Amino acid sequence: APVKPATFPPFQEAVLPNGVRVVLVERHDQPVLSLSMAFPAGESYAPAGKEGLADMTAALLTKGAGSRSAEEIASAIEGVGGTLDASTNRDFLTVTANVLSGDAPLAFSLLGDAVARPTFPEKEVELRRTQTLSALQLQLSQPASIASRTFRRMLYGESPYARSATPAAVRSITRADLTQFRSTRLTPAGALLVVAGDITMPRVKQ
Repeated sequence: APVKPATFPPFQEAVLPNGVRVVLVERHDQPVLSLSMAFPAGESYAPAGKEGLADMTAALLTKGAGSRSAEEIASAIEGVGGTLDASTNRDFLTVTANVLSGDAPLAFSLLGDAVARPTFPEKEVELRRTQTLSALQLQLSQPASIASRTFRRMLYGESPYARSATPAAVRSITRADLTQFRSTRLTPAGALLVVAGDITMPRVKQ
């Protein structure tokens, strides 16, 4: 079939005084709101020997932040029927939140705490380390995973894109590493906040 041009919804853009770039797709047909904040902080930015640092950082952002514990964060977002998640790929670390538009203040507050004020409790750090090591043990037993790691090394050589997490690297990651990575990479300059749903730009800026 002939290729049709992609149709994007109209959007508004703004840059906040602290440097955060905001993109808003304003829609009022449903009382829902979606937030997605991305930083150039994917696994390719993890230092050599600390592979897995970005993934661990993302996983722990919602396990204690601001004045809330992991349980309190989960209770707050689940209590309004929303979601709050963080993930990484090779280039970006992204934190997302989805709520009804009436709960916008809570969503912005939780997302803000996650990216700017995570507490990285030691017990959560160790729990995540254990989970990561277990997942790695499974991956390294699968031929497809081993082939993928080998292919990246062959393709990218000495580039950070060639590196993969190892048990030794994951064991070496400390709470100080997590704190420094967050403070270095999760900064307003270079951050992109995409908002879609039942909200206006003045409200987003506020």
